[in-house]
Amino acid sequence: METISRANLRELQPDEKRRYGLSAGVKVIGPQLAGDLRWNQNICSGFIISTVNGKAVTGLSNFKRLLKTGQGLFVGGMYPDGTHDTYYID
Repeated sequence: METISRANLRELQPDEKRRYGLSAGVKVIGPQLAGDLRWNQNICSGFIISTVNGKAVTGLSNFKRLLKTGQGLFVGGMYPDGTHDTYYID
């Protein structure tokens, strides 16, 4: 687990990758922490982040680099129930 921009995240486990048909991604594992506007977008625990501005998230280090590309980011992914969503983070 790692805290990035005040959100608790971890890389997907091999069984999760198989279950969801993903090659990589990071999962929000705890509630977002108050005080960081970047995460005040109702991204809930369990959300699996697979893209940032259309670029694949291959792991935590890659995700951190993608977040540094600037403000106004589109974060895409899915929830464990299969619901896909995209969030805009400023």
